[in-house]
Amino acid sequence: MKKFLGVLTIFAALVLIGAPARATVIVSAQTQTPAPQGQCTDESKAAWYADFTKFRTVDAGKAYEAGKKYLSACPTEEGQIPAYLKKWVAAYEKEARKLKLNNLFLRERKYAEAMTLAKEILAEEPENLTALIDLGYGGFTNICSYFCRNKKRTAFDQ
Repeated sequence: MKKFLGVLTIFAALVLIGAPARATVIVSAQTQTPAPQGQCTDESKAAWYADFTKFRTVDAGKAYEAGKKYLSACPTEEGQIPAYLKKWVAAYEKEARKLKLNNLFLRERKYAEAMTLAKEILAEEPENLTALIDLGYGGFTNICSYFCRNKKRTAFDQ
């Protein structure tokens, strides 16, 4: 029992130390309304791509918005730029899901949604340590809150 409590204490300390650091990096992917087909001009494409390249290394959220505008305005366009933007936007959305997972657990405390998202992430990346830790933390929190609400004895009461 002492060994279990020691491991639990270490786990809780790691979660508390790492949680604020990861929570400050959260980026919310904003949904954009698709641009009308008529806006697929060379000038608008050049402006969106210029915004994308300007913000790509500085502010990924703004670069994502510019890339989404480009792709939604010109969905049938072929070439190097649209192919690159499609890959970049897909990678951004994949990483934004991981940050959203942390936000769901720590700030919004929506454990059911977060556990579903963690399972989706682990289906693609079984070795993702962040998702594993968050999933364990969410399960532990759910069990503790269940026993507290129902005033049942737990292993921790002994």
